[in-house]
Amino acid sequence: MEWLLSLLTKPRYLLCAAALVLALRYQSFFTGNFAKLYRQWRYPPQGEAPAAGADILKEIDEQASRKVAAKYRAVTALLDKAAAKGANVGALRAQADRALAYNAPGSRKKALDLLSEIAGKLPRQGPRYAPADPSEDDLLIPQDASRREVATGGRALKRKAARKKGGR
Repeated sequence: MEWLLSLLTKPRYLLCAAALVLALRYQSFFTGNFAKLYRQWRYPPQGEAPAAGADILKEIDEQASRKVAAKYRAVTALLDKAAAKGANVGALRAQADRALAYNAPGSRKKALDLLSEIAGKLPRQGPRYAPADPSEDDLLIPQDASRREVATGGRALKRKAARKKGGR
């Protein structure tokens, strides 16, 4: 124990011991700051942004706002068409109006997503069948036409006839 007292009585050893205790105590503080100070020394900031930078950011913001407004107009036009055909689009119109409220810098992506979702929910017209021959315009197309076999070049009809005869 005497050797410890003899070490601590010498000022140089006392200063080293105090530095060691402080380094262990504030280790977490220095580890992050050394890296940050090195980065600041190695890559100093270039200075203030030019005055035109604010104008560029403002123009980008206005362009994004116009994009949301154009999407809103397109969706409301689709809603008007669907309402003219007799579809109930009141709830979708209310959603579109709420989506327009998201036309702010932090939430424009959400507004575009909501408007795209509304456009996807619109009632669609069923498939149209067109006759291959203009003289067949007056023919009625059966309801299950999409589930029937398509006869291309007569091959399907020949196979069907072969199955009935007990062939292949």
